Amino acid sequence: ARVYFAKPARSLTILESAVLVSAPNRYNPHRNPDLALQRAHRVIEQMVEQGHLTREAANRAKRQHLNIV
Repeated sequence: ARVYFAKPARSLTILESAVLVSAPNRYNPHRNPDLALQRAHRVIEQMVEQGHLTREAANRAKRQHLNIV
């Protein structure tokens, strides 16, 4: 969380958390920001499918701007 977003994990948004799920591999937001964002959106959709997020919360999360430091 601190490496990519300069904040503790407990302060991450849903979108930022979804990015971190795949960050160490080809979805690294420093090397592949567009791919990381696509993957994050897929993770958010999976969270909806599994009942962890509402559709409304997912849509809000996917509209957020991602600030990678």
